[in-house]
Amino acid sequence: MGPAQAQNLRNSLIEAKPDILVKIGLRKGSRSFNEACAAGFTEENGTLGDIWETISRSDLVLLLISDAAQSKNHASSCVFVKKYV
Repeated sequence: MGPAQAQNLRNSLIEAKPDILVKIGLRKGSRSFNEACAAGFTEENGTLGDIWETISRSDLVLLLISDAAQSKNHASSCVFVKKYV
């Protein structure tokens, strides 16, 4: 689910806002890792990484995970979101 949506967002922004970097943050052992790599997201170019590190370094976060995963990870994700005053 997430890698395909991130790929669509990335491809849609290329012409409009090429300075926006779309990243995928995945939970350890995620089955989506290979799918994300196949879509061109890589650790080497900074577009694929650990979910918590990706959240902590991002200005905008979209949690594209199942409702069950959302309920388990929501509180943790709030800890890592940048605080803007």
